[in-house]
Amino acid sequence: MIDDEYLQTAVEAGEKSAAILEENFDADFEVEHKSPTDMVSEIDIECDRVIKDHIGDRYPDHAFFTEESGTDGSATYRWIVDPLDGTHNYVNGFSHYCVSIALEIDDAIHAGVVNCPGTGDVYTAVRGEGAYRNGNPISVSDDATLEESFLGMGISPPSTTDDAYLEWFRRLIGNPIRTEGVRRLGSGAFDLSLVAQGTFSGFFDKYTSSWDVAAGALLVEEAGGTVTNLENEPIDLGADERELNIVATNGSIHDALLEECATASSAVAANPE
Repeated sequence: MIDDEYLQTAVEAGEKSAAILEENFDADFEVEHKSPTDMVSEIDIECDRVIKDHIGDRYPDHAFFTEESGTDGSATYRWIVDPLDGTHNYVNGFSHYCVSIALEIDDAIHAGVVNCPGTGDVYTAVRGEGAYRNGNPISVSDDATLEESFLGMGISPPSTTDDAYLEWFRRLIGNPIRTEGVRRLGSGAFDLSLVAQGTFSGFFDKYTSSWDVAAGALLVEEAGGTVTNLENEPIDLGADERELNIVATNGSIHDALLEECATASSAVAANPE
């Protein structure tokens, strides 16, 4: 484990949240639909509180940006948190979910933790110190082409009536990327961890949020990969909810995956339906 006090605090907060998630997995609890494509449970809210309390007790002057409580404070140090990434999976008894915690210092992610209770894995990274799973170093895959790559993707339209997004996705799938396979598993932070450890060679999502990718993006970069938006620019962690897009790869296939996504976007722009 990297010796970094901020990382250790994030690990501890993640463990507390993970314990609550494990205890309540398959239990009956209240679920509220924030939109047709987004939900929140009472467990999300409880985990959000526990994480903020733990970190806030240690660093009372730090700010928070979380899925469940939005922005709290403004400071050089900002914690970007998703207490339960993969709520749909969790409430339906599918163990692909996680806790994602990242610390941003002066607009750059310094440390990140992704705790996956369903597998018992904890992924950690500190800027410049590498990426780890359960304390062991990890690295991205060595796949050189899309054809030999196993990919993950996010499908989270802002609404069920976003015709432009649905058409982009239809064209992307209608002219399928030639790969070993593409999987949509429903937890961006978890999927980015799989890129970092070399299971996936890439991951992309057209509509996501900072709390879903902040920790995972650092993991990928520290594992030797590349992270950009669809325009091959740095991702914008200050973007509004569901207004951030991301492409994260092992580096070798990055340009090719960007090109596939751009081709789908160009087709929609040229022939809107």
